[in-house]
Amino acid sequence: MGKIIVISLVFLFLMASCLIVTKPVFSASPLENSWVERSTPLRSQDWTDEAAVANGTIYLMGVFSRTAGYPSHLVDIISNNYAYNPSTDSWTKIAPMPTPRVSFAIASYNNKIYVIGGLEATSNGVSQISCSVNEVYDPSTDTWATAASVPTGTSGAQANTVNGKIYVIGGSSGNITLKSSTLNMTQIFDPSTDSWSMAASMLYPFASAVSAVIDNNIFVIGGGYTGFIQIYDVAKNAWSLGSATHALVPGEGAGATTGFNASKRVYVFGGEEGFLVWANRTNAYDPVSNSWMTEEPMPDALMFPTVAVVNDVFYVFGVGSNWPGGVVVEQYAPIGYGTPDSSYILANTPPKINVLSPLSQTYNVSSVSLVSNADKAVNWSSYSLDGQQNITFSGNTNLTDISNGLHNITVYAQDNFGNIGSSNTISFTIAKPEPESFPVVPVAAVAVAVALVVVVIVALLLLRRHRKSASLSK
Repeated sequence: MGKIIVISLVFLFLMASCLIVTKPVFSASPLENSWVERSTPLRSQDWTDEAAVANGTIYLMGVFSRTAGYPSHLVDIISNNYAYNPSTDSWTKIAPMPTPRVSFAIASYNNKIYVIGGLEATSNGVSQISCSVNEVYDPSTDTWATAASVPTGTSGAQANTVNGKIYVIGGSSGNITLKSSTLNMTQIFDPSTDSWSMAASMLYPFASAVSAVIDNNIFVIGGGYTGFIQIYDVAKNAWSLGSATHALVPGEGAGATTGFNASKRVYVFGGEEGFLVWANRTNAYDPVSNSWMTEEPMPDALMFPTVAVVNDVFYVFGVGSNWPGGVVVEQYAPIGYGTPDSSYILANTPPKINVLSPLSQTYNVSSVSLVSNADKAVNWSSYSLDGQQNITFSGNTNLTDISNGLHNITVYAQDNFGNIGSSNTISFTIAKPEPESFPVVPVAAVAVAVALVVVVIVALLLLRRHRKSASLSK
């Protein structure tokens, strides 16, 4: 809502003032905590509303343009939208929204962009009644489609995607100039079923705040409670408050790093330091320490900046001191850029598995202990002996009845994040001695020996009988 209320005064103020700022030169390899100006300004336009990212491209939706009768008319909402490619630093015009709007919520899911609620364009300006329109843009076909309307129409709400669902939070409902309600509701859109549901309400209602997502938490900053962070835990369906700060001002823009290239933090840019005085400040919130930091300011003080994040690099769009030169793009590399967050590494790298037994040696037994460990918690382990089917085991186990010869074993494990790692393949040899055996005498030799014994015995018996007969005859 702040954009609509103050924009006419803003343009007059900007026409009367101009700041000369030396611009840093763009570098292909961003330096941490540094700014550069990107792109020739989008000179045919004077204002941006919201942005979303799909497939590494940034899509600006709801671009304003001055009317011929300015300032007798506030603004014209033209349905020209643009795609900005950070890798080529170039703009492309895309299909217009079927329902031109401002102060809407925007989020991306599955490389499609959802534009929800807002204030519709009319023949003579902007509608003052929050709408329930939900339209989805498909960049692959450059087309729009209509999705299920949001149950409670909003303007100035925030939308964020977490685990395949879009959370539309807060905003204003009703006629914003006559009678409206500031909302604390959390409305959930499921793109897979094209349906809506409700979640836990915020602690405080807000409109025209900013938000960002880190993991399963949505951070809502400012709005009617400037300086506060309201944090929604999606897994717990519960809200809490983060650390307050006086460093924040109304009308800022926000985004968050994923941990892929920098520590996970929420960054807040710009805002309104005083009446028609725009800020160029950069503030960062660390959710681990629940604390705020002041970082390198923007080269320009931008009017209600729009923020997009690609690979943990921030792109901040807005109208600055060059007005009416068009929309400028400032690029910011956050603190520690180039070093992944430790939690990101933990969640996205497979476990490293070390086999302690068997070792690459020869064993003189047929039973060997299998002992292994991993560098982080795992929920299952298995092994493959000699390329055979994996066998699951828990803790340590014994490999029994292993035949003599060379063998190979590999151990696998899955961590709590679903990453599967494998050990080095261990080669070992079993050389169990054969049991001692008696000499084997051929059967024929035994038979001959037995026959000789029998002959000897018979001969002795005959000899004895003969002697006994001879004795009797005397």
